[in-house]
Amino acid sequence: MLRQFCDNYLLIACIALPCDSDRKFLPQHTRPPPPAAPNATEDNAYHPFEDRLAFDWAHYHFVELQSSERQINKGLDLWLAAKLKAGDTSPLPWSSAEEIYQTIDAIQEGDAPFKTIKFKYAGPIRENPPTWMTRTYELCMRDSRILLHNQLATMDFADTFTPTPYRQFNHTGDRVWSNLMSGDWAWNEAVCILRHHCTDLILIPITGYYCSG
Repeated sequence: MLRQFCDNYLLIACIALPCDSDRKFLPQHTRPPPPAAPNATEDNAYHPFEDRLAFDWAHYHFVELQSSERQINKGLDLWLAAKLKAGDTSPLPWSSAEEIYQTIDAIQEGDAPFKTIKFKYAGPIRENPPTWMTRTYELCMRDSRILLHNQLATMDFADTFTPTPYRQFNHTGDRVWSNLMSGDWAWNEAVCILRHHCTDLILIPITGYYCSG
């Protein structure tokens, strides 16, 4: 019982203390710095869009209205007509819906490009082997470490995952398990780290699922 009390105290007192990139602890309630725009350049905060107007126009049609390709092309025609009527002969950011789609596809959230790895069976090959033994396969993948960094830096996920282990109980005092961080494994791992006085160490378990379609 005493050991369990000490474990609980260790976790409550020490776990998930905020720190900076140099692992120095920050004062309580310190807010993180504002995230940098992932696509911003020195000259254009709305890259790959031409400017704020182009970004808002694309967002309005593609996200809010969910306009069809025909409707987007019609909107571009009206926008161009309004510019010409006002004496402005400069071109629009796009000449068609297809060009808008290309700009949207160029948006980069973080830097985790796909890599292609080629591999094939390397074991002994018998006479008249099946096709899979001689075929070269391609695996398209991203660096999971970079993906994790991007996920942790994405503010959209800030309130959707639990960063610390916890124990949950219902109104009758029975234990409730909700996710990985509410289980005994996460709790015991955190206690083990603290017992070894590793207050500047972080363990990040990564879980996933496979969907066969």
